[in-house]
Amino acid sequence: MTSLDLLERRLHDPGECVLPVMLDRQAAKRPEDTLIIFDDHAEWTYAETARLARGTAAALEELGVSRGHRVLVLMHDSPTMFRLALGIFYLGAIYVPLNPEFVRSVLEDAIENSDAAIMVSDADLLHNLDGISTGALRQIVAVSDINDETTRQFADIGINLLPQSAIAPLKRDPKPLSPALSAWEPHSIFFSSGTTGEPKGVVCTYMHTGTMAIDGLRHLQDGERLMSPSAFFHIAGAYVPWAVIAKGGSMAMVGKFSTSRFWDQVRRLKVNGTVLLGVMVDFLMKAAPKKGENDHPLRFAVTYPLPNDPIAFKRRFGIEVYTQYDQTEMGPPIICDFINDDFIAEHGFCGTLREGYSARLVDENDCEVEPGEVGELVVRCKVPWVIATEYFENPSATAKAWRNGWYHTGDRFRVDCASRYYFVDRSANVIRRRGENISSHVLEREAVSHPSVSAAAAYAVDSEFSEHEIMIAIELIEGSHLSYTEFSDYMASSLPAFMVPRFVRIVDRLEPNVTNKISKKTLMSEGISQDAWDKEKASTLPAYRSNHGPKSTSQV
Repeated sequence: MTSLDLLERRLHDPGECVLPVMLDRQAAKRPEDTLIIFDDHAEWTYAETARLARGTAAALEELGVSRGHRVLVLMHDSPTMFRLALGIFYLGAIYVPLNPEFVRSVLEDAIENSDAAIMVSDADLLHNLDGISTGALRQIVAVSDINDETTRQFADIGINLLPQSAIAPLKRDPKPLSPALSAWEPHSIFFSSGTTGEPKGVVCTYMHTGTMAIDGLRHLQDGERLMSPSAFFHIAGAYVPWAVIAKGGSMAMVGKFSTSRFWDQVRRLKVNGTVLLGVMVDFLMKAAPKKGENDHPLRFAVTYPLPNDPIAFKRRFGIEVYTQYDQTEMGPPIICDFINDDFIAEHGFCGTLREGYSARLVDENDCEVEPGEVGELVVRCKVPWVIATEYFENPSATAKAWRNGWYHTGDRFRVDCASRYYFVDRSANVIRRRGENISSHVLEREAVSHPSVSAAAAYAVDSEFSEHEIMIAIELIEGSHLSYTEFSDYMASSLPAFMVPRFVRIVDRLEPNVTNKISKKTLMSEGISQDAWDKEKASTLPAYRSNHGPKSTSQV
């Protein structure tokens, strides 16, 4: 059966991609097999997981959640978060996880965009909601203890704060869904910077995520255990159940990646496969070699991108390695097999195009570039619902990304004479740092909200690890003064830690281009300039005083 045949079968058989149906089938087939093991050693079988998921769905039903309702989830990885997501799926509702590091305007934008009436949040994260708009929220379930004062504070803004017992699994199933869940039904909204840099909610169907997981983690064998050291608010963590349930295997839920704990987790949790971002590979390779470090059960890793020296990585740790290209919006249209010992390819290699997909490299007018030239990768699939079809409540961004019948990735590629695809760079509006896509627009918006800053330009600069670091250049209002540390502290007060720029430049003038937007081309070509302040080196520079004349540029 070809990969296209498999996609067609997946589309029409809910047991191939609709997670509640998949789980129920496997729970009946292998009830006592382990499905998930947590970092604290707790384990749930297939039957136990299905029971907890159904009971949680019934509890959510009691709170008024039903098919199509969006449920915001602001939590750290935990057994409660896992069963909550599954319970949401069993209701046909929509799981909308948020990064626990989101604060201020970033969190506010996500909450308002989701238009959700209910949230489940760890109690220690409720303070993130202080002073921001909570949109349509009317109920929040707090996981862990809450006091009467906190309950009163939320009541004052029209939100009913409920205890954790409100989502305790009930001893009944939710009401049957009619019609039954289908492959094209949405189950989650994951926030991503997408192709334009502005955070948007990617609406994910069962067909989309099932394909991303099952095809992307295609080397997982029957009964094996997979660990993705990515948090469950991120699709790279949340998509794992599809792959392991399809194979009758199990998963390890460990939360964020830790270099010092990674190999211990692999051995202790008996992990056979994993997903590694480029920066994770760098950290592992730069760690001091240890005796017996390749004595472990890990058989393979899919890495994004390939390590700079994949042969050295696989030899040092004794594992198989492969890569591919995907995004939150789509599973992998470009894949490669395990890297062999005589592998030779240039930097940025992602693989070749899969059957069932079409791809083009285009210029800014969607005209195909000449062979060998660099262009934006646009993609479509012969089978519907494999690629996400919309950004939630954002028709303009949806129209832009899916214009002319192709999904526009925002990433620039080239293809060689052997039809091998190479990633070249990302949209200028998106900065990739430590596995996160970061919107330059959001950084610039926060920067210019400082009373001394008149304009800002955020962009990527090279990092000693994979991906990039964040540089921001700012222009001050005439006559004002500002120290680097003051500015950095200001950004840290309103942004998640992973978004705070490492490098800051204060310049006399940020030049506009012909459309009166700040031109980043020269700034980017200068890289990490000598006048750049480095937050990680904590260099202390005197406050900068602006003496320039009136400016004519505008911040857009």
